[in-house]
Amino acid sequence: MRDVEETQEIKPVFECLAGDTVFFPLTFFGERDIILRKNAYTAILKETVKKYGSGFRALLYYVSMAVDSEAHDEYTRMLKNNA
Repeated sequence: MRDVEETQEIKPVFECLAGDTVFFPLTFFGERDIILRKNAYTAILKETVKKYGSGFRALLYYVSMAVDSEAHDEYTRMLKNNA
């Protein structure tokens, strides 16, 4: 893989729990990134919808559209720069 700069094996902190103690902060194409397990972000969304209802659903729709549009533009720029 031509874009991989370095790899290291990271041992689990406890059984079934690993944390990146080497490559901090996690970045993706030079920007800080986060990783959430599916059950974490699902719980965040479900609890917020439960509390705020359809208003939050509408807000989530518009925020998602803006994020998707920005991501599309950013990925297009990255692909052009790496071509």
